[in-house]
Amino acid sequence: MGRTPRVVLTGARGTLDGLAPLLHRAGCEVREYPLLTFGPPVSWAMLDQALAQRERLAAIAITSPRAADALLARVRELGLDPASLPPVWTGLASAARLGAVLPDVRTAPASAVAGSLAVQLAEAMLAARVGSPILFPCGENHREELVVRLRAAGRRVDPVVAYRAVLVDEAAAARVLTDGDVVVVTSPRVVELLARVAPTALRPALITIGATTADAAERAGWPPARIAADPSVGAVFSAIHSLQPSLT
Repeated sequence: MGRTPRVVLTGARGTLDGLAPLLHRAGCEVREYPLLTFGPPVSWAMLDQALAQRERLAAIAITSPRAADALLARVRELGLDPASLPPVWTGLASAARLGAVLPDVRTAPASAVAGSLAVQLAEAMLAARVGSPILFPCGENHREELVVRLRAAGRRVDPVVAYRAVLVDEAAAARVLTDGDVVVVTSPRVVELLARVAPTALRPALITIGATTADAAERAGWPPARIAADPSVGAVFSAIHSLQPSLT
């Protein structure tokens, strides 16, 4: 009988809810080491001002669950009528939570171009002839694909900080590497941190979520063993499960 594979989840608490029980039932040990925590921006003023002027917006673009949660929190806090918001474009992982409150939530079609969620959303918005301006609630540190693509097509995009991400220190990150056969990483910043502290010989199998994090892993010299296509529990579980026979 093979040994029990150990899976380390590095996402912030609340990320991939429901994955750990699935892994337990599949015969894995699960370790949860959040290497990234999220908090509110220094000020909500910019986002609140943009929402106060929502009638001028052509659309809102959301590329992360944290941005989705921040948008919903401000809608509630400000007492806004959800129906007064413009169409909100997002990925499948955030569509359900946004759609439970907002009446007009749109996603990129299944036939969308390959690439990161940001690229897929930008292409879908352009195909739908979305105008300007587009509000983009995002993290303090965020990738620029959506902004670059939309601006190149002549759209005005207004990025507004909706949350901050804080990494653990390198000593805390290094401890993760000794406690798992598989490490699941949800963020480019986390994979870059782990690559800095992980000797090549001690690196466990890496599973990344999405094209952006996979690209960061490749650049850092730690190619992923598997890439989950999207940040859903099902996609990540499938990636881990497909790797499991080589770990036992």
